[in-house]
Amino acid sequence: CPRSLGKAWARLFLISMGAGSWGAGLMSGWVIAGLLAAGAAVASFVEYVKLQQLIRQLQRTKVCKARELQALAVGKSPPWVQVTGKILCPQPLLAELSQQRCVYYETEVAWDYEETRYCRRTLDDQGNVIREEYLRDRPQPTEYSYGFGGSLGWQPRKEGVNVEKKQSRFDSSLNSPTTGYTYTEGGYTYWVVEEKKDGSETLHKMTRSTPFYLKDETGQVRVDVTGGEVEAVVSVNEETMAPSANVLTVSYGNFSLNLSNYASSSGEGYRKPRGFTYKESLLPVDTVVSVTGQVLFEGGKPVLRKPPSGGRLLVSLQSGNELLEKKQQDAQVALGTSITGLIVGVVCLMVGLRR
Repeated sequence: CPRSLGKAWARLFLISMGAGSWGAGLMSGWVIAGLLAAGAAVASFVEYVKLQQLIRQLQRTKVCKARELQALAVGKSPPWVQVTGKILCPQPLLAELSQQRCVYYETEVAWDYEETRYCRRTLDDQGNVIREEYLRDRPQPTEYSYGFGGSLGWQPRKEGVNVEKKQSRFDSSLNSPTTGYTYTEGGYTYWVVEEKKDGSETLHKMTRSTPFYLKDETGQVRVDVTGGEVEAVVSVNEETMAPSANVLTVSYGNFSLNLSNYASSSGEGYRKPRGFTYKESLLPVDTVVSVTGQVLFEGGKPVLRKPPSGGRLLVSLQSGNELLEKKQQDAQVALGTSITGLIVGVVCLMVGLRR
């Protein structure tokens, strides 16, 4: 989406500018911002070119009735047509979350979690860190003391802790590098600190479709949307809090998923759920849509599907003219984003290279 590209490069620009304070010696924040903006400009221009190709194809598309497709002559290049009608399907799908009858659906379930792990540092006689490792399970020492000092009579040295590494990998850092506990075992002294971070992950993602018929007042034509671009209707978009930190199953309607493997899937920590996000979009039965694509013939009967040699199939809730206008607007946004990104990139590079 052109607007998403614009937001993405703007966000990268701000991040890179903030990186300039610690990026000295490698590359200034201005140069990084310039390169990112230039890359975003190229991506937006590529999107603009693709949209222009689609617009030209839509302008050449012939609006047909279902009955007229049978009379079309098919040569080396199947003709582009657009047919509008109601979706009919003798054996529709049932969407995973909403359980609605449909011919296409896409589902995504994600979770927000808190991950806990333990950082164990091996210390020398002076309290310096000589090794650092991360463990999922809390070490079970034979002799230990909480906090610092205690029976060992010294404090772990703060300068020996790789704080930069910890902050770059986690959303939150420790309040104090000298928290936790120390213990001795097997002739070594260890310093253990519990660390927590927040994260998110997609638990389940599914897209399914089934062939259907598009019926108008003259007849019907078979449609297969496999590989096509479908404008679906949002049926579910919800966020819920986890009922407890120890929940091991996520469910919505008839959908259910065991979290045991996900909770311990991280190689460094255990995860506890904070909340869940459910999203579902579908193409319901009996919906009026416009299908745009190349007409092929299978067994002497016309069918609308994505050609195996390439090409596009569009299923839209909008009419032909509305679809064309939307793609033209998207192309203008993509071109504007590309030009803006190019200007910003050039300016940033000039400023950065002069510093």
